Amino acid sequence: MKIFRSIAGIAVGAIVAVIVIMVVETANGFIYPPPDGKTGEEWYKEMMEGTPAAKEWLRSIPTSTMAMLQVAWGLGACLGGAVAALIAGRLRLLHAGIIGALILAATIYNFYCLKTQLDYAHPD
Repeated sequence: MKIFRSIAGIAVGAIVAVIVIMVVETANGFIYPPPDGKTGEEWYKEMMEGTPAAKEWLRSIPTSTMAMLQVAWGLGACLGGAVAALIAGRLRLLHAGIIGALILAATIYNFYCLKTQLDYAHPD
């Protein structure tokens, strides 16, 4: 029975983390939408290709908008880890740490996939 609580804790914690990240990033997208009336999917495709327009848009994003992305991922990791720890009921730090490791792996994957992340000037 304990193993089922562990698996359920990690699964539900990961789902909570993803939902929190998506909600905060979606709200951030409404506050600072992509230019030229394009959808987020169109801009994501351009960012993956590393087009000059995407690079220029990334340079123009305000610092507060970029900071909200960090808040989204941090909040998602914390809340997801807390949910995983509460559901598991034992070895709470281990279960929360697994969620943190999953979020860290997703962050590394994002940096690897978005070519433009590596060659734009960080906002001041």
